[in-house]
Amino acid sequence: MSIFRLTGILPAIFFLVVVTAGCDRDTPKDLIEEDKYIDVLVEMHLLAAAKEIDDDEKRFQADQKAILTYYGISLEQFQRSHTYYHRDMSRQMHRFGEVRSRLEDLGSELTDHYHQQRDTIPASIDP
Repeated sequence: MSIFRLTGILPAIFFLVVVTAGCDRDTPKDLIEEDKYIDVLVEMHLLAAAKEIDDDEKRFQADQKAILTYYGISLEQFQRSHTYYHRDMSRQMHRFGEVRSRLEDLGSELTDHYHQQRDTIPASIDP
């Protein structure tokens, strides 16, 4: 699957998180710092792309929990932070631009790695 196809997943994830988020207008006491929030968004988008390939809901939920555990946050904390950050749509669009940029960079790295590996295969066994 192309990394450019991943960008089509952004609106779906965005909608899912917004729909499940609360409507609290105060700054959450456990607000995730912006850089970590963006890191989590990148991971969640990669996970959503993997779910398109292997539509296993149990695995998706387990992987989602693993990502949140890795970053030391709960789903509820992520949702509260998302709701808070989403209030400033201009800044949120900037954050999503950063997510998209990181995903494109990852796609380029994977493509470059693939080409490097392919170039090391002797011609006699190259498919």
